Amino acid sequence: MINEEAVWPALVAIIMALIGMYYYLRIIRLMYFEKSDKKIKKKTFLPMLSVLTINAGGLLVLGIFPKTLMSISALAVGGSL
Repeated sequence: MINEEAVWPALVAIIMALIGMYYYLRIIRLMYFEKSDKKIKKKTFLPMLSVLTINAGGLLVLGIFPKTLMSISALAVGGSL
């Protein structure tokens, strides 16, 4: 599976992946399996809600109609060359 020359990089990659997995699993454990003593109040501000709504709408439109963005990008690149 691994060439003789690539043993050390593969070992370093495995060690780094294990370290990353430790940190990610720690966050998941804290979020879902441990109780918190602090009570968090959720406040929704109108400017934040409006920005998130506009962003979600833009992503939805660009996801459904990507050709429009691609044609605009092609015109911009073609005009700059």
